[in-house]
Amino acid sequence: MSEQRTNAKQDKQVDAIKTPPHSIEAEQSVIGGLLLDNERWDTVAEKVMASDFYSRPHKIVFEAVKSILEDSQPLDLITLSEFLERREQLEDVGALPTLQT
Repeated sequence: MSEQRTNAKQDKQVDAIKTPPHSIEAEQSVIGGLLLDNERWDTVAEKVMASDFYSRPHKIVFEAVKSILEDSQPLDLITLSEFLERREQLEDVGALPTLQT
């Protein structure tokens, strides 16, 4: 009986290790903030990389944002969705409704 409790406790600890700490809302805020204020790209790029995102769709979107802004192109919801569509990644990120959140 004691062994079962120990195993259950260890299972919880292992589960906690498997999922790294993350915040989907924080990831959305970073991307949304860049859509609202493109001028902040340099500040954000110094601190955040695509690999910092837990969500795969957010990684893809962040890389797209990076490509658009580093090419000195305007960034908004339309240009972002068109960019992702040209690269056949729009469906990978959940299409336009996901970008709007």
